[in-house]
Amino acid sequence: MKNKKRKKYSLARYLFKNYLEKEERIKYIVRPHPFTYHMKFSSIKLLFFFVPLLIFIFIPQYKTIGFILVAIGLIKTFLVYFDWNYNVWLVTNKGVISIRAKSIWHRHQARVEHDMIAGISYEIKGFVGAMINLGHITLEKAGSSVDIMKFEKIYNPRKAEHNIVKCQKAYIQKKSKIKREGLLETMSQKLNYA
Repeated sequence: MKNKKRKKYSLARYLFKNYLEKEERIKYIVRPHPFTYHMKFSSIKLLFFFVPLLIFIFIPQYKTIGFILVAIGLIKTFLVYFDWNYNVWLVTNKGVISIRAKSIWHRHQARVEHDMIAGISYEIKGFVGAMINLGHITLEKAGSSVDIMKFEKIYNPRKAEHNIVKCQKAYIQKKSKIKREGLLETMSQKLNYA
């Protein structure tokens, strides 16, 4: 199980290496709920794979149109997968990175360091949301009530919130330990000079 998890995040590290700083590691990935993309994939399957199959079987003289529809379906499938893969939050050992792909050539990135997170909240609305664990999560930046990162229609927002808080605590503990060690070293140097 642990090797599978390590492989998953090493693949993610490869895919998102341009977004990570040196010594930064991905701890958790927040993605849109698969159900939100299921509707897109269903319409693609129906229009661009099932209809061409019917054309190939019942109207073989129009098979060129069928091939064109299949080609369009493959392109649309790639675009939906690209949209799903590059609309993520990367929870790392240093912070949360929001990546939004508006198209193949247009991506937006926002970063919040763990010590700049003032609050985290999640919400699951309605019966369907509770049944399929669909909701949204919100991060508020410290010092500003306007700077809010929100990720809607995600899978298991409760787990996402828990993992962000866990990474935030580990980051703050590590940072305070480094500060403490630096302070102790400075104090011992001053005592040695006195």
